[in-house]
Amino acid sequence: MPSVLKSQPLVNTISDNYKILIVLGAGSFGQVLKCLKLDTAETVAVKVLRNSNADELNMREMRMLKKLRCMDSDKSNIVRCHECFQRSDRTFMVFEMLDMSLHEYMDKREWLPAPLNGIRTVIKDLATAFDTLKGIGLIHTDLKLDNVMLVDHQVKPFRVKLIDFGLVVKTSEVWKGLVVQPLRHRAPEVILGRPFNAAIDVWSLGTVLAEMLLGFPLFPGNNEYDVTPLEFRLETKLKTSDDREYTFSSLEELKTSSTHNKTSFQAEDRKACVELLQDMLQMDQKKRITPKQILAHPFITRSYLNLSKNCLYGLKELPAGVIEVQTDERTVLVEEATKESSVIRTQTVQGDTPSSGKAEIAHEIKPESITDEDWEISIVSVIGKGHSEAPKSSSEESLPAPVVSEPRKKKKKGIRGFFSRMRRNFFSCFCVPGQGEE
Repeated sequence: MPSVLKSQPLVNTISDNYKILIVLGAGSFGQVLKCLKLDTAETVAVKVLRNSNADELNMREMRMLKKLRCMDSDKSNIVRCHECFQRSDRTFMVFEMLDMSLHEYMDKREWLPAPLNGIRTVIKDLATAFDTLKGIGLIHTDLKLDNVMLVDHQVKPFRVKLIDFGLVVKTSEVWKGLVVQPLRHRAPEVILGRPFNAAIDVWSLGTVLAEMLLGFPLFPGNNEYDVTPLEFRLETKLKTSDDREYTFSSLEELKTSSTHNKTSFQAEDRKACVELLQDMLQMDQKKRITPKQILAHPFITRSYLNLSKNCLYGLKELPAGVIEVQTDERTVLVEEATKESSVIRTQTVQGDTPSSGKAEIAHEIKPESITDEDWEISIVSVIGKGHSEAPKSSSEESLPAPVVSEPRKKKKKGIRGFFSRMRRNFFSCFCVPGQGEE
C-alpha cells in the first residue's frame, strides 16, 4: 500500500456517528482507524475494507462477526464487534479499542523471551477463545502474533483477545487439501494435505507459545519443510537449508536451557510450560491436546506448586479477601491483613530477578506499634551490588534479605494505599498465619 495511505484515511467520513481521529494501521486489506463513537463517547477501532475483488470475503467476515456477537467478549476473549455495515465501495467493521498486538509487545521487548507468567495468561486466554470457537463449530485458521491483542497491558497485564475472523472456516466445510494458516504456524496435517479439524488452531497456539518462550520463531517459515518437525524430516530423509536461530535438537532440551540460574519453583514452572508445548505440537492431531485440556494443564492451573501451608499462591479459586496482582514478571496474591495479626510473613514465590541471585525469600515483621484502624506497611526488596547474601541452601541460592520498614500510621489511605503500592512495587505473596500458628 502506498505510504501516503498509511497516514491518510481511506475515507473522509464513516457516518454521522463516527469522528475519525488517526490511522492505526494499514495493509493490503485496507485500514484500521481510531475513531470516536459519538453516541456513546467511546473510542473504537474501525476496520475499513475495500470491496473490490473481496466482496465475498468481506461478507463472510461480517457473517462470522455477527455470529460471534452473541458471545460474551470478556469471557470468551474474542474481540467485541459493535457493528458492521457497508457504504459505497467500503465495508466498515467497528470493534472495541484494544492496546497493542502481541507482535508489537515483543518488538518493544526487542524480542527478549516473555516472562512465564505472562505466557501462562496469554495461553489461558487464547485457549478459552479457541474452546469457544470449537464449541460452535468454527476454526480460526489464522493465529499469529499480529492477531492477538493485549487488552490493556498497564491495567491488565498479558490479558489478550483474539481478532481477525476473515479466514474462519466451519468444521463442516473443511475439505482435503484446503490450505490455511500462516506458513510458520501451519499444522503438519495441513502441509501434508490431510483432513484436519480444530486441532490446527492448537498447533498454531503452540508455535505462539514457543515464540514467546524463545524470543524468536520456532520454525523459520521460508518453506513447508522448515515448518515440519525434526521427526518428520528424519522419516522422509528430506533435507533443506536451515536458518533456525536455535541449536537444540528437541523440545525436551528447553526444560533446562536458560541463560541464568533459577529457583526450584522457576525450574518447575519452565518444565511444565515446555511439557504443555510438547502436548500442543503433537504430530498426530488425535493425540494433540485440546483447548479444554489446556485450561486444565498443570502449567495453567499451577497445581505443581508446593509452598507453605499458609501461602495462597497457586490456588485455582482465591478465598474471600484475597486479590491477585499481576505484573510483567509475577503474579502476586495478597491476603488482606488486619492490625490484629501478630505476624505478617512475606514470600517471593515467582519471578525473574537480576542475575545477582534468584530464590524464594521470607521475612516476618510484628506490627505491634499499629493502633489505628488506618495503617500501612512498606516492604522493599533490595537486590544489587553491595548487599551481602543470605546463606545458600543445598538446592537454591538465597537473595539478600528484604529491607522492611516499620509499620507507620497513615490517616487517610490506609490499607488501600498498601495494595496500591503492592501493585507498583512489591512482588511477594503475603500470608497471614492463623491463630496459634508460627
